[in-house]
Amino acid sequence: MAVATAGISAVVIVMRVQRQVSVTVPIPSHIPPSVVIATLQTISPVIRNLGTLSHFEETPEGGGPVANDAFFYGPSSPEPSLTAAAENNNNSSSSSSSSSNSSTPYHTPTNYSSSGHVSNGNESAATRSTPGSVTSYQIFELITLAPGLTKEVTYPAYFQRVCDGIRVRANGAAGITGWCEFTVRPRYTDANINPNPDNVNVNVNANSSPPLASPNTSTGASAYTADGDDGSAASPEYSTPDAFSSGTSPLSSSSPLGNGRPVPPPPPPTDYDLHEAIVVEANSLLMPFVCHTMQIAHRGLCSKVIQEAEDNIVHFQAWDQSVSSSFGQQ
Repeated sequence: MAVATAGISAVVIVMRVQRQVSVTVPIPSHIPPSVVIATLQTISPVIRNLGTLSHFEETPEGGGPVANDAFFYGPSSPEPSLTAAAENNNNSSSSSSSSSNSSTPYHTPTNYSSSGHVSNGNESAATRSTPGSVTSYQIFELITLAPGLTKEVTYPAYFQRVCDGIRVRANGAAGITGWCEFTVRPRYTDANINPNPDNVNVNVNANSSPPLASPNTSTGASAYTADGDDGSAASPEYSTPDAFSSGTSPLSSSSPLGNGRPVPPPPPPTDYDLHEAIVVEANSLLMPFVCHTMQIAHRGLCSKVIQEAEDNIVHFQAWDQSVSSSFGQQ
């Protein structure tokens, strides 16, 4: 963008940057985690509970427009999270339109219960897409420009079901691109097991992109590279899984807590959280506002998804009682 001032021409470069936002909302103990996953994987609750939603519709494009996005079609990973193989970091391109595309689509693992991960228990049901497939929607939102003045904006969004939740990419208005992963995961309260017990973490370093996480410092939200040099949305890159993602205990014989002796992994958790890891890319001038509003909006979104999961339990319990009563009267 060129700006002329007092006869002197200057070039102002507006940088696109990526930032991380993570939101964690506890799941009440009376709600089975599998019900929350099943609610997520119907997709519509994630869209319907957007605060500014006008309406939405499914589109026939599917995953075609994001076929080269490693977020959806990265290398096979042992865990269904944003943490894919670290070596993919050097293979991703700066632009989503030219990022590396593995010939092998994402595969969900066949056994993940030992590490605390859960599934909806219905992988082969007709209501769930084949793992790795992407569905597309057109989202319409009403944005308030001023009191009494609104404008409808529309943008595409892409959804992929994974074993413990869903992945979403939204190419939003004003050049804002978001990659989100909603997952149900165990709640570990020990600070030595969960290095980052905070519910919300926003990376707002304006001078650098988020660093890669390591197995000992993973916060549950993946790290991503900076934006593409051409100003286009860059596919997020991936960090290595944390210790519990791989089903192993961080308390090994080399750990100070292990005191030189092997320490068995902790028992399976009884409490779970709905965790959303977000990477947002936008104009650097917009980023503070985008991160702030996204943190608030997505916390509300996650809470409403959990509420819908609870409502589903009540609905089916009432239906079961009604059916049982009907059979009892015959």
